[in-house]
Amino acid sequence: MSYFIRRAIKKLVVTVYRHATLWMDVQATERRRKAARERIGSFAPPYQLHFGCGNVRLEGWVNIDFNVSSRSCDVIWDVTKQFPLQDSCCRYIYHEHLLEHLSPEQGLAFLKECHRLLQPCGVVRVAMPSLEYTVEKYQSANWRDQEWLKWPGYQFIQTRAEMLNIGMRWWGHKWLYDSEELERRLREAGFQNISQRSPHESAFTELQRLETRADSRLICEAIKSGLESDIPVRLAKNAARSIDTLDRGKQ
Repeated sequence: MSYFIRRAIKKLVVTVYRHATLWMDVQATERRRKAARERIGSFAPPYQLHFGCGNVRLEGWVNIDFNVSSRSCDVIWDVTKQFPLQDSCCRYIYHEHLLEHLSPEQGLAFLKECHRLLQPCGVVRVAMPSLEYTVEKYQSANWRDQEWLKWPGYQFIQTRAEMLNIGMRWWGHKWLYDSEELERRLREAGFQNISQRSPHESAFTELQRLETRADSRLICEAIKSGLESDIPVRLAKNAARSIDTLDRGKQ
């Protein structure tokens, strides 16, 4: 068999393999899309989506993760693909320690997808590690005073440089954010009303007390543009519910 025939056969095999892999990926995505729509059908709109839920289940939310072994998720889904819901059908979206696992391009596409899914005046809450905090610790004398450095398995870290590189590269991290970078990406995704938040604190009752990670140092909420008059009304309703809850607790 001549060299040119062998080369042609090799190219043909590679092409067939690539097309077969693409076809199988498309079929798998379609099966997941059908299963996701059926599962979401048991929830009432407007939806509350919890992306990257892992083993954390939020009651009343659609809990979503790509890990098939997660016991807490309602829907198995890859966030780099468009979520199988129509535009403007969600009230709240929450994700903790998810965005840093995506490339900058994937992260921006995902934030745009959040913007698409939210109804006018809907809110996305992002919680994640802070690049700014990590760099501050790198520059400080007490750089070892961090919660994750006390976990078993990280006692080997000896220097600031080792700590910084592990914080930026391990656990599948692809892009860490500070407040400036996160706000920039949210604005590029279409959000305008953006605010920094403290752990568990929000003007919206449904977004309070959600964080489960002590190292969620960067928390941001972004509201999708809508009728500006709707936002104060919603905030007032949430404040009234919070006061009512406190009053009942005192009784």
